[in-house]
Amino acid sequence: MIRISSVAATIVLCALLVSVAAWAETDRPEAWADWVCDAPERVTGPVVFDTDDDYSAASMVWDGSAFCVVDAKDVDGDQDLYFRRIRVDGTVIQGPTKIFDDTYEQDHPWLAWTGSEFGLMWDDDRDDPKDIWFCRLDAGGVMVPGSDHAVATDTFDCDMEMMEWDGSGFAFTWWTQFTGDVLFARLDAAGALDIGPCILEGDPGVSADYPVVSYNGVEYGVAWFQDDGGGTADVWFDRADAAGSLQGAVLIASDGFYKAGLKLAWTGTRWTLLWLDGRDGHGEVYYTQVRTNGTEAFEEVSLCPGTSEKRWPSMAWTGAELGVIYADDRNGSYDLYFHRLDAFGTPQGSEYRINPSPADYGLSQWNTLVWGELGFGIVADHYGAGSGNDHFYYLACHEDTTAPTCPAAPAEIARATDDYVQFAWGPGVDLESGISHYQIYRDGVPYAETVEPWFEEAAFDPVAGPLYYFESVNARGWPSSNCESVDTSDNVSPTCPGNLLATDVQTDRVDLAWLPASDDLSGIEGYNIYRDNTYIWGVSETTYSDSTVSAGTTYNYAVTAVDWAGNEQTACDSLWVSTAPITLHLTKNADNIHADLDWNDVSISEYVVYRSPSPQTASELKRVLVSEADDPVLQDGVSCWYYYIQQRGL
Repeated sequence: MIRISSVAATIVLCALLVSVAAWAETDRPEAWADWVCDAPERVTGPVVFDTDDDYSAASMVWDGSAFCVVDAKDVDGDQDLYFRRIRVDGTVIQGPTKIFDDTYEQDHPWLAWTGSEFGLMWDDDRDDPKDIWFCRLDAGGVMVPGSDHAVATDTFDCDMEMMEWDGSGFAFTWWTQFTGDVLFARLDAAGALDIGPCILEGDPGVSADYPVVSYNGVEYGVAWFQDDGGGTADVWFDRADAAGSLQGAVLIASDGFYKAGLKLAWTGTRWTLLWLDGRDGHGEVYYTQVRTNGTEAFEEVSLCPGTSEKRWPSMAWTGAELGVIYADDRNGSYDLYFHRLDAFGTPQGSEYRINPSPADYGLSQWNTLVWGELGFGIVADHYGAGSGNDHFYYLACHEDTTAPTCPAAPAEIARATDDYVQFAWGPGVDLESGISHYQIYRDGVPYAETVEPWFEEAAFDPVAGPLYYFESVNARGWPSSNCESVDTSDNVSPTCPGNLLATDVQTDRVDLAWLPASDDLSGIEGYNIYRDNTYIWGVSETTYSDSTVSAGTTYNYAVTAVDWAGNEQTACDSLWVSTAPITLHLTKNADNIHADLDWNDVSISEYVVYRSPSPQTASELKRVLVSEADDPVLQDGVSCWYYYIQQRGL
């Protein structure tokens, strides 16, 4: 026996208390209570989103506004991967979208969300034997071109097991059939291998499988099953530092019984391991925790002891506690149950049956649990009793007695063409069941829904200028009330076109040019050309050539701007133009400072003299009533001047 002095014991105890206190003060979020599932209640589901009779694992993540699911489905003779986005109320708002259009078999997907895009891994048989492949998906679930490539190959089949985004890259684990190797590696954000592969090993030369990984911000925890030589399995654990160096495998559970469904999660101070164990004569969910030094915090215990058979456990960390689900046959079919553990592995509350009662879905397998800010999303493949379909559930975590808040300050932020307008707003808030989506009304009629705090309208009518109203809807279907509207009507005319010029005047043609008008709300649709107060043409450009003029004739031109709402600015300057040729003469004075200009009189009431350092621009020099003028400051640092004579009515 090793004796520890009371002083030493006190020091150890104090160190432990300091560690716990530090975690409680620094790691608990401000919204700690929101992340504790104190009143679990199924508010959505079961919603069938895939009716494929084949069953396979689905991977799901929360992207900040919806649950995103990738699963394998055989539609055209080979198993392909499909992407979906699902609201908390179970509505599929995107997909199913086939990720690859090929003839290869894909299975066992793992999806990770980086905050802006997805990483996806899966088993792929294009290079028989089966390898592990990786690609990136954009926020809409579309593969980034050229990002797909093999990341794990072997002379035997490789089986994907788990992937996790660690903040800057993708940590993942897999195993090889027949050889029984379990491996760990990491990809950078672009998908390039930068750590590993590292072979995880407990008993050398003994077959292993189903490795899992979880990152704690400093190093990676990895766990796996290893054959104990008698056809049953042990649980092993190891740590890998940032360079991929393994710290030494530790045997966690060795009891001579079968094990399945291994899961691993970091809970702020420890890793939690959870698996299905047969030591009680039937499948039971067992768990334990491992400290940062790799030692067990306590001996593994059963989560919910009983005589019923448990299957397919899954768990998710909320930031404050662990949620756990499993299938249980106590009612004659494998229904789903939910349980909670705090950060130190202490069960919280009582178990909660997720399936509606009564229900008989046969076997609930490939269960996946994901935290979504204020509740859990669940995907289960209910297989049996004539079913083989993927079901979605949403488990809200708090008693809900209030409607959500309104979207904050909705506003029009962009209007580009005659049929496009974009709105944005601050997110609504629902601290009990979470925001499901936003309902959009147009002129008082339900028009569209979105999970994002923005909306793009591609069938907008700026002439009608409809009134848009925005409300939040929570997971229970309750809407907010008395929210703000956005009036898109436009009754304000645009500005006038600027600097209207006759850039070229011939006896049979007058070329006009002007600077663009502006309209802050609707934007400029085009320009109307008037000659002698009569409309002659409309253009979208800032130039016009009138080839219907007669020689030796004086015309009055005006150009007005029209916005997309149909408003026209008519109070704009007009321009007098004579098609009688004007011949301009320029004489430089002897002092090289003044310049004299004269031209033939074409019976215009006023002439405007422009000058410019380039042919493309012009600024007004002076206005005169006669056909002559002078430039008193010819020299001002410009080596060459261009002069224009413009004709304008008084």
